[in-house]
Amino acid sequence: SGEAGIVINGDVINYDGNSTYLNEAGEFTVNGNIKNSNGLLKVTNNGTGIKIASTGSVVNEKSGDLEMTNTGEAGILVDGIISNENGNSTYLNKDGSIVVNGEIYNNGDLTMTNEYSGIDSGFEISGKVTNDKGVATLVNNGGANFHVKESGVVTGNGKALNIKNPISGIKIDIDNLLILSKDISNVIKIGFLDVIETLSRISIVSFILGVILSLWSVKRGKVIKD
Repeated sequence: SGEAGIVINGDVINYDGNSTYLNEAGEFTVNGNIKNSNGLLKVTNNGTGIKIASTGSVVNEKSGDLEMTNTGEAGILVDGIISNENGNSTYLNKDGSIVVNGEIYNNGDLTMTNEYSGIDSGFEISGKVTNDKGVATLVNNGGANFHVKESGVVTGNGKALNIKNPISGIKIDIDNLLILSKDISNVIKIGFLDVIETLSRISIVSFILGVILSLWSVKRGKVIKD
């Protein structure tokens, strides 16, 4: 509960069972490595924010779920790696923004929600978000855009890739069209059309190209993989 928060510069390893991290003040910062096996890995921050540095990693091995919740104004910043090898992952941000410059991987159901509705709050991906096996759902309720930048890649190799930006007038910006699925029809049907209530939600060019790729994929009998 001290104002300096929690800073992990070395390795914290739990070989079997659950791991729980609770920070009530300051920043929860991972410069080193957190590793858990065969259990729930849970991180809760009520301080200023969560930061996984470029040198940092948070890994849940073998089996188990991963939960990360932030209520701090600095949001969730991932410059390093977060990986859940076999289970479901849930990210809930209640203040600030979600920013992924590094990599997030999950093998199961992935849910990432930016719940905070502040005018400057958004969901930005310039790194990689990859989900295998289950349903991936990415939701932005912030006043800023859901933005996949030119270097960003979102991949859903599971049942569906679902991107939602429900706030009226807020766009989904996709700079490079690299939102991929094992079957691209899943992206068009469940990802894009699920969020396009008007074409202003996403660029018309992205929409048209997506439809063309979908029809080509069906005609050729091919699947598109990362």
